[in-house]
Amino acid sequence: MKPKSGNRFRVCGTPSRTGCITCKIRRVKCGEEKPCCKRCTSTGRKCDGYAPVKPSDGSRKSPSSPVKYSPPNPNLDPAEQRLLYFFRTFTAPKLSGYFSPDFWERRVIHATDFEPAIRHAAIAIAAVHQDYIAWQQSKLYDPSIQSFAFRQYTKAISYLYQLMSTQTQHLDITLTACILFISFDCLLGNHESAIIHLKSGLKILEDIKMKKVPGGSSAHEWEREFSPLLLSLGIQAASFANPRQRVDRLALWVALKNAGLPAQPTRFYSLDEARHALDTLTADITVDRTAAADRTMDRQCPSPRSNEGHRHIAAMQAWSETFEIFLLESMPENRTMITKHDLGASLLKLHSLVFSIVIEAPEHSHKRFDEVLAHCEFLIAAKINSPFPNENLNFTATMGLIAPLFFTVMRSPSRAIQQRAIDLLSRSPGREGTWDGDDALRIAGETAEAGYYQEFENPFYSVSGSMSPQSEVGMKNFMEDRMIWPFGEKYHPELSHRASMDEVSFSLDIQPNLDWIPFPNPPVRSNTV
Repeated sequence: MKPKSGNRFRVCGTPSRTGCITCKIRRVKCGEEKPCCKRCTSTGRKCDGYAPVKPSDGSRKSPSSPVKYSPPNPNLDPAEQRLLYFFRTFTAPKLSGYFSPDFWERRVIHATDFEPAIRHAAIAIAAVHQDYIAWQQSKLYDPSIQSFAFRQYTKAISYLYQLMSTQTQHLDITLTACILFISFDCLLGNHESAIIHLKSGLKILEDIKMKKVPGGSSAHEWEREFSPLLLSLGIQAASFANPRQRVDRLALWVALKNAGLPAQPTRFYSLDEARHALDTLTADITVDRTAAADRTMDRQCPSPRSNEGHRHIAAMQAWSETFEIFLLESMPENRTMITKHDLGASLLKLHSLVFSIVIEAPEHSHKRFDEVLAHCEFLIAAKINSPFPNENLNFTATMGLIAPLFFTVMRSPSRAIQQRAIDLLSRSPGREGTWDGDDALRIAGETAEAGYYQEFENPFYSVSGSMSPQSEVGMKNFMEDRMIWPFGEKYHPELSHRASMDEVSFSLDIQPNLDWIPFPNPPVRSNTV
């Protein structure tokens, strides 16, 4: 009989959790030889060794463990059971988006089996999701579904209060519920309520950091797990905070900044780490710009040519360089199809481009709008060509495509770019947190019809009032006082820039610019909307 090889190679299944750091980043199977694996050394790569093995804890189930669905809960009525199944099957994957499924598809689904507060909050979000799909398909509004969702939301809050009244600390359940409540409120445009829940979650994180709550190492694990989620949700919710309440608004952004990373990492190991770093940078810049505007009392934000402006630009460039290195190192060999990882990377690059446009000098930033639209085209093409039903209908609690496209319409340097953004917005229906695609498209169309677009020779940096994209307001009021993502700022468009809608066709034959994709045969966007 042939003797067993002394070398251990994994020939099937998922990559080993005990593989070397380099193979994990590259997402390839590791031979696990010590001290350097042959997979790296045979190809001339440097093996970065192995991460320390964490001690196992059999008494505590990891939220990343596969979830086994329990049989229907007899305490739920048929509608609740149906929507809980809908949440587990459809809503949770949508809310995870292109990033880690650990929270929505593992922790939340697992908690719905034993925690009523989480269960009813999940049902409420599923009702909103199902109602939105029905509206997109038939344009018929059923007020009873939203009433049902609010009853479930109220039940969830009541159960959470009961849980918090006990002597035992349940910080993980409380933080999970906070995130679900914020998501529910954002998806319905209830900004004030979302901010109340956001402040509660941030206060718990602050207490954990200051060691004001029991829990030991578990509490700090919860801090590491929940901080990125609260920060990501909080950035968009805080963008709609009332600007007239300057002190409260700045305090909220400072709390978000404290929920971020203490320092920008020099290396990323996952898309989620890169997103957390970008969100941290967003909070840092917003605090600086808001504080600077408050100090001068003239609502003026730092000029890109100021010392603070240079520091912001350098920080964003550093993030971009670190992210590019991560993408090169994490690229699988011989890839022939676009993955969820590629789509998540494109979305992060898209958001970073918008941030750069805001903080850079106009003569440099206006060139980035073509890159913004290229990433939007790529993401929309991938959704349109998906074989899964309703894949093109976005439904997520965090920022996606709608806000960057709306921003581009409002700040575009030319009529042609503005019209391309409107065309893409019409191809990207959905609800992304506080942003609704239909409302954004309607307002964008009215803006273009009025002939508004940005003149970059005379930039105006200011801190704005807030406005919900879902509010039914006139264009006049909207233009007088609106929030422009991402830093809660607005500009005053020059009314002299007017153009006829006939200058550029509404439906442009746009082919995605996918040159940045490092493999052949990228998907081509369908012309069918």
